[in-house]
Amino acid sequence: MLGCFIYTKKLIMETYNISKDLLNKIFLNLIRSESIKNNKNKISIGKILLKNLHQHSIEHILHLTLMDEHYEPLAIGDHFKMKPIKYDISKYYEPDVLCDMGLSDADGNIFGYVTGDTSWLSTDYSPFYNNITVKLYYHNDKSQVEERDQNVNPLELFKIHKKDIPYFSIPLIEEPEQLTLDL
Repeated sequence: MLGCFIYTKKLIMETYNISKDLLNKIFLNLIRSESIKNNKNKISIGKILLKNLHQHSIEHILHLTLMDEHYEPLAIGDHFKMKPIKYDISKYYEPDVLCDMGLSDADGNIFGYVTGDTSWLSTDYSPFYNNITVKLYYHNDKSQVEERDQNVNPLELFKIHKKDIPYFSIPLIEEPEQLTLDL
């Protein structure tokens, strides 16, 4: 057993709505006054940012501003860990089987890798797009690895190396060659 813990408290990032007036005040506080030659322009700068940025960009900026941890953006092919998706548990995988296979960690995080973003432009990948497309490592009914497509908020993902996933770092046990005796 790999020492797994079934994560049951907070399964996915909670979201709340906030008024544009409050967002404008927060943005104004983010803009350093000493970097603006005429401080009266600060209000106009805040309004431009709020009016021209997509809602998800504003949310990402605020989220990153208030995060204690360093966030590292993910490129296509990068591996990550994340809190489990509540509605996937028991529907697409069993936590104890995933743990035994080395596809979840001691904190109950699941693993996957990035395949793209959900924008209409297939050529320009944006690690800060509203949602990015990923493949999550789950299992099938024969306890074999199965990848499942999912769209997730990129700020819910924590970049890791593939070798940090226990499943991919467990050495394969080779079966001994069978000897035959000729009589």
